[in-house]
Amino acid sequence: MAGATWTDIEDGDLRRLITEGAPFSLISQKMNRSRCSCIGRAQRLGIEHPNYARRDLSRTSIRSKPKAAIARNYEVRVCEPVTVIPEPIVGAGVTIIDLKNRQCRAIVGRDEETELMTYCAEPTAPGRSFCGFHHKAYFYKLPRKK
Repeated sequence: MAGATWTDIEDGDLRRLITEGAPFSLISQKMNRSRCSCIGRAQRLGIEHPNYARRDLSRTSIRSKPKAAIARNYEVRVCEPVTVIPEPIVGAGVTIIDLKNRQCRAIVGRDEETELMTYCAEPTAPGRSFCGFHHKAYFYKLPRKK
């Protein structure tokens, strides 16, 4: 849906208010338009606000640095492969029919006789569907970047 069209008078008022240094929040109130529409119109008209100067991103771009400078900042380490041995699952072998409330719902295999899926069935914390081991395995939380 297109918004209201801008008139030449409104364009002139926008230019005048921007050159006076009025913030976009005040400009939007005076022109009875949203702040974003005033900013967008100013960009389309090529008017730069003196208080909102654009940053020069070419100096901070990683692409402007030579590859040798980037490579010097990092140290390459070769690590030994690690074999992860999962904890043994004690309650394995319970079908969905035998599964009770507050038992782990992680699928661990298939029953050969009935061909039904088998579940872990370890006790769970209140409000959770999986035991501690499977909860950590399924819901790994990524560390925050600093």
